[in-house]
Amino acid sequence: MIKALSKKQETVTREHVDASVVKLRNEFDRVLTASHYAVLDNVLGEAPTDDAKTRMELYQIRALLEYENGDRWNEVHPLVRPLLERHRQRSQAELSTDLQT
Repeated sequence: MIKALSKKQETVTREHVDASVVKLRNEFDRVLTASHYAVLDNVLGEAPTDDAKTRMELYQIRALLEYENGDRWNEVHPLVRPLLERHRQRSQAELSTDLQT
């Protein structure tokens, strides 16, 4: 919206939305650490995690979202999912390399 207004456009275009998505995903990419990814992986796998500090950090940066509709439940932010998948792939590649040496 701000980009549209700054360019004196009356509507938000797909280009504006795409640019905002990239910007927000890059912000997540800069701050997420290996411990963040471990907790996010547990959330997706519905595995318990006792790392309350990291979980709280994820809530604060909104990489982990909490919902209430009857029960409380969590979900990884949709823009973080591709970053999590990339982290998994890199971790698996590093593990494969370590096993080969």
